[in-house]
Amino acid sequence: MTTKQAIICNKWNYRLNNNYKDESHKENSKRSYLYFVQEKQELVSSKCLATEWLIEDLANSYLTIREYFAGAGVSTIIFKNVIKPTEHVAGDLDYECFNQLSSIEGIKSLHEDGHKSILKNEKFDIKVCDFPKSSIIQITRGLWSNFLALFMSKPKYVIWTDTSRTYPISIHKEKYEKILQQEINSYEEYFEAMSIWLKINTGYSISKVAYRGKNANYILASADKNILQHKYFTLEDKYEGFVWK
Repeated sequence: MTTKQAIICNKWNYRLNNNYKDESHKENSKRSYLYFVQEKQELVSSKCLATEWLIEDLANSYLTIREYFAGAGVSTIIFKNVIKPTEHVAGDLDYECFNQLSSIEGIKSLHEDGHKSILKNEKFDIKVCDFPKSSIIQITRGLWSNFLALFMSKPKYVIWTDTSRTYPISIHKEKYEKILQQEINSYEEYFEAMSIWLKINTGYSISKVAYRGKNANYILASADKNILQHKYFTLEDKYEGFVWK
């Protein structure tokens, strides 16, 4: 098996076990994260920079971490090096991704269905849900019904991905306003309103939202009293977040 080497955020080494399979003929939703890492460097790079910013206040906190849908372990490397967890468990349903996670020292990897694992109510300080299809519409309609289970065990922090920005705000504006009970004219207003909704339903609120390009957001929530911070990460950052050697 060959490997490819990359550096994340100009700081941390990443080694990809290169079991490459061309998946360009598949729908985006059917492609594995291994394909995504190798073919979408600009998106991976921006995601890395966004993730580092999202958790920078948790540096050297030695908290325990549980990742669901951990993919190829790119974010896993960032969590591992920034937070320095005393226990770190990461899983994925895709077998090649599971093998990739197994190659990362210092973590326990699981071959699992994250949707089911979330319901186990495991005790961890940080729970991470990098599920690629998630928005307030999907959550409340039950299409992503296990989302609220992330909060059952009362972790200190919950991190997840929201892909509502795949569409202009105007497309689902009325649906957002009906669910969140507020006027929504921007995605900043969407997340401000979602933070209030989350507080009512879970006791948590959003402290940070990182915006990657125009298609994804990474969110940090806690039970603390939070003032929401927004930060944007473009796809024109010269790939400084993820660079192949």
